[in-house]
Amino acid sequence: MQDDKQQGVLRRVLANYSSQYHPTQCVPVNQAGFSGARVWKATTASGEFAVRQWPAEGLHSDRLLGLHQLLHHLRDQHIKWIAPPVTAVSGTTLVDVGSHLWQLEPWMPGAADYLVQPSEAKLSAALRALASWHRAAATFRPSENHRQWFASHDNAASPGIGERLRLVVKWNSKRLDMASRSVEGHAWSEFQAVASQLISAFKSMAPRVADELRMAAGLRFRLQPCLRDVWHDHILFVGEEVTGIIDPSACRSETVAGDIARLVGSLVGDDRRGWETALTAYQSVCRLSIDEWAAVELFDRSGVLLSGMTWVQWIAMEGRPVDDRERVLARMTAILTRLQNIGG
Repeated sequence: MQDDKQQGVLRRVLANYSSQYHPTQCVPVNQAGFSGARVWKATTASGEFAVRQWPAEGLHSDRLLGLHQLLHHLRDQHIKWIAPPVTAVSGTTLVDVGSHLWQLEPWMPGAADYLVQPSEAKLSAALRALASWHRAAATFRPSENHRQWFASHDNAASPGIGERLRLVVKWNSKRLDMASRSVEGHAWSEFQAVASQLISAFKSMAPRVADELRMAAGLRFRLQPCLRDVWHDHILFVGEEVTGIIDPSACRSETVAGDIARLVGSLVGDDRRGWETALTAYQSVCRLSIDEWAAVELFDRSGVLLSGMTWVQWIAMEGRPVDDRERVLARMTAILTRLQNIGG
């Protein structure tokens, strides 16, 4: 009965689009994680598409519409591995059905299989694709009501560095004690073991990382639209070719150093040769300044440090349900391994 009701909602959503997008089949896509968005794969006369439902308390509609304009700009700049949303009959790329915002976008082919089948060619292709995305995004000129999220600046402080400093400092001794007690009281024993080590690693590394962030907060960078959450699972391949950079919902103006750190760290971890290959590939398309080079390393260290505590907060302190325990535990363990390597 619930499936029938959901299919009825999906039909109402897709009725907002021309008949070529009306589906013959709509199936839910299993998405592990806490982003809040839900996705269905729709088969239509025009091919396969993703139907995306944004959470009721999700991003502001103006920000989403600005993101859609950016994606269409990227497609106009011949970036083919993105999914600009389809325009509805009403002329908008967002539709409002059942107290949720929805969008329809092309289904991107390929699989996020780098860690299963890694290669230097795939690593280089991923970083060239990211650099091409950045180069095209730097030419985007947002409308006035979208500038707060997507404007470019030649000489400005990095929002991400400031945010990370605030987040590290927010984990004071009192809050860390609360986290430890929440972990100790959690019923999932495997989570307890990894989470306790993540808290211990954070206590050891946080003072040094906070000092580095304070120093970097005074630097000035080129800011432009960046993905801000581009990592292994968001890069699709067919063979050794990138066929999709998906889920750009975190996109906002930032230094490109943040994207490079997030992606390369998720692909090669602490493999220095892998980092060299990745940065060489990126710079074959876009050159980095000395400060951007340094910021890549800081974004990587601070990102790994904070990501472990994010899982602790979500699961132990907020009690969020975990649908795929094996996958979440694997991610937490990978973070712990990186922290141990970084911390020496």
